[in-house]
Amino acid sequence: MKKIIIVGLGQMGLVYLKNLLTLGYQESEIVGIDIDSAKTKTIKEQFPGITVLNHLGEQINVSPYADDAYEAVFASVFAGEGISTAIVCTNTPSHHRVIADLADNGVKHIFCEKPLGMNIEAANIIRDAIARTGTKVYAAFLINFSPVLADLTELMKNENLILTEGHVVWGKNRFGNNRPTPGDLEDESVHGVGVLHMLAGINQTIQGINVSGRLTFSKYVDEVVQAKAQALDPTFPAADAVNSSSMIIEQVVTDRCECLTFGIHSSYIMGVQRREVGVLLCSADDPRKPVYYAGMEFDIRTADGKISDRLTLTKIENNSVEVTEKACNKIMEETRAFLAVADGQAKDPRSTDFAEALMAVRFSDSVLRSHMNGGDVVEVYNMTDAKPLLKVA
Repeated sequence: MKKIIIVGLGQMGLVYLKNLLTLGYQESEIVGIDIDSAKTKTIKEQFPGITVLNHLGEQINVSPYADDAYEAVFASVFAGEGISTAIVCTNTPSHHRVIADLADNGVKHIFCEKPLGMNIEAANIIRDAIARTGTKVYAAFLINFSPVLADLTELMKNENLILTEGHVVWGKNRFGNNRPTPGDLEDESVHGVGVLHMLAGINQTIQGINVSGRLTFSKYVDEVVQAKAQALDPTFPAADAVNSSSMIIEQVVTDRCECLTFGIHSSYIMGVQRREVGVLLCSADDPRKPVYYAGMEFDIRTADGKISDRLTLTKIENNSVEVTEKACNKIMEETRAFLAVADGQAKDPRSTDFAEALMAVRFSDSVLRSHMNGGDVVEVYNMTDAKPLLKVA
């Protein structure tokens, strides 16, 4: 088994590290990098066989994203190692730079925590890097790996159904959380929106997307933690610039429907965790004929401590209800799918490649622009300017 590198050894980096060990990697086959010396020390103590490095060694307080020493250390890590696979779990504002450097150092398969970047400019840096290197980039949209979402997409295909309207309620209480964040819009809202986009692409083709959105900026982040993240990476937003909630109306034009309408409410200041998506499904032959209403709840903690997802399917004509609940480890399945494609196997259709992940960046960038212009309608996507968005579950 070839070596693999994990860049960013915080909470998610540790999750992926443990997943790799569970899936058969040896500690000697894993390289971990983080600019926070406290994190590298902790990982080395827990996993002594892993090669653990700081980006800048003694220059830990210098921003690696504006210093030639960063590239020098990156190059030295890869010299003679032949590392072709990487997982990126750094803070969102650094994703584009880390991915570009990995690609330029010969890494051919990169899996990155979502979102790929804070804005279109960051995503374009990734686009240019993978264009010149041939690197394949995938983003972590773990909800795609929900077993109940798979059940729903199979039903839609088998019965020739299309999504015609939908809503998202997504969030949790992150008050005082010890992880820095770019904000609810970039980190949290894209999960539910990604599900809607996936389902909207079944049995129809998305031709255009517009959004109107407003954001709130309540105080909720740990200011000390956020300041520390900004000191290590100056591109990270300050505590008072982090959005807390997103209220969004999305309009989607397809080849079958003039307007699919979605309502999204996402928040990091919800009292309890909610991860819910509801959709109306109609006949593809007659989009005005409703057939099912499907409600999905993700990451429900069961009495025995396990995690499950639930699908509640209501048949419109007689109001009959069918409930399915399935336990799952979506992060493990997503990790497994990435390692398989990096090993030369076919891409798992549930995996999110660069072109698909770019839509999430376009979405959040457009919502931010809409907010800054008083909630004006902003175009996210138009198929006349890009290839059709194809999301096949």
